[in-house]
Amino acid sequence: MKIIRVLLNRSRQQFATDLGISARYVEAIESGDRKLTDTLIAEIMVRFGIDPESLKGKHCFPRSVLGPKKITVRCDDRYGATPDNPVEVTIPLDKFFADNKAKDKYAQLRVLMALWQQYAIHWQINHEGIEELFTLKLTLLLHAAAESNCYYSLAMRLDLVIDHLREVFQLQKGTNDHLPEALRLGKWTTDFHEWPSFFDALKNSFRPRPRSTSSRRKR
Repeated sequence: MKIIRVLLNRSRQQFATDLGISARYVEAIESGDRKLTDTLIAEIMVRFGIDPESLKGKHCFPRSVLGPKKITVRCDDRYGATPDNPVEVTIPLDKFFADNKAKDKYAQLRVLMALWQQYAIHWQINHEGIEELFTLKLTLLLHAAAESNCYYSLAMRLDLVIDHLREVFQLQKGTNDHLPEALRLGKWTTDFHEWPSFFDALKNSFRPRPRSTSSRRKR
C-alpha cells in the first residue's frame, strides 16, 4: 500500500482521509503490523483501479486493473453517448506510456492510476447489470441456506449487514421513485416511507401462542 501512496504523492494523513481510516492505521499496515482487510482492498480498487489480488501478498507489486496492452472504455454522455448508443474509446497503453514518459513499472502504475481516476470513475456505470448480479448471488445463497436448514439465520445476518452498511454510508430512506416498477407494485414498497424491517416480512407469519388453561386459572 505504501507504493500506491507514494506514487500518488500523498501523506499518510491525506491517504488515510481518502480511504476513510486513521493515519495510524495506514502506518501500521505499511510497517506490516496490520493486514489489509477485504473492505480496504475493495476501497483501493474502486478509488485507484488496483487489482485486489495484487494487494494480498506480502511482496506483491500493485497491479492496475487496466491493460495490459490496451483498454476499451464505454464513455458517458460527455462524449455524446446515450444508453441506446454508447460511445467506446480504445486507448493503446504503449503510446499512452510513451506520451507520459512512463518507462518503468512505477511510472506506469502512476499514470494508470491517474488514468483510472480521470476517466474510469466517470465511465457509465451499469447499475442494472450490478443489481442483476447481486439478485442472482442472493437468490443462490438463500436457496443454499434453505437446503442447509439455516435460511432464517442467514437472512437475519444479511439484514444486519445491509442495515450496518446503510449507516456507514449514511444512506437516506428510499422512495418509490427510486425503485424498479416491479418493486413499487410489491406489497412491501407500496407505501415505502421507512427503511424496511426484516421483521416486517415475518409479521404475517407470527401466531400468538395460545395461553394454557393452567395459566388462566392462576390469574
